[in-house]
Amino acid sequence: MKKKAGCLKVLLITVGCVVLGMAVLFGLFVLLLYIDDCIVHSEKSARERITDTTGIEIPIDAEMVFLDYNSPFQDPFSQYAVFSFENEPADWLAENDFSRERNTEFEEEFKEAEPYWLKEKVDAVSSEYYPDFENPYYWLNTEKITSGYLRVYFIYEPQENLLMIYNPN
Repeated sequence: MKKKAGCLKVLLITVGCVVLGMAVLFGLFVLLLYIDDCIVHSEKSARERITDTTGIEIPIDAEMVFLDYNSPFQDPFSQYAVFSFENEPADWLAENDFSRERNTEFEEEFKEAEPYWLKEKVDAVSSEYYPDFENPYYWLNTEKITSGYLRVYFIYEPQENLLMIYNPN
């Protein structure tokens, strides 16, 4: 009888340790998700990702006003960022070969590439953070400058002084 009680005690301790271990692992997983969200959702991270992917640095005086992304645990890891300027960054636009001519092919490619959730999420914050192709805009096709990467869409709207960047990579 004492032997059975001892075995039961060992079994209960083992089960308790397993449950405790699983709880600790779950807690670490939740902590990692939180840390990941904090790191990826920062302005510094967004700027670095844009530069790493395209070679284009966003001017330091541009203020990030919107950022949304798909988690790195999802595929693909896409990012949509909007930056606001006090004045039109004419020199920066020229240095990076933005085009001012309307390009319906670019518009269609952007609309095809954007994820289904993007417009709804952006509109929930402010519809001005989503491109309005009816008004004048500057655009940049980074596929021309960064071989090996998928296209990253840059759209600058001068009437709002907003730069919208969709990075599907």
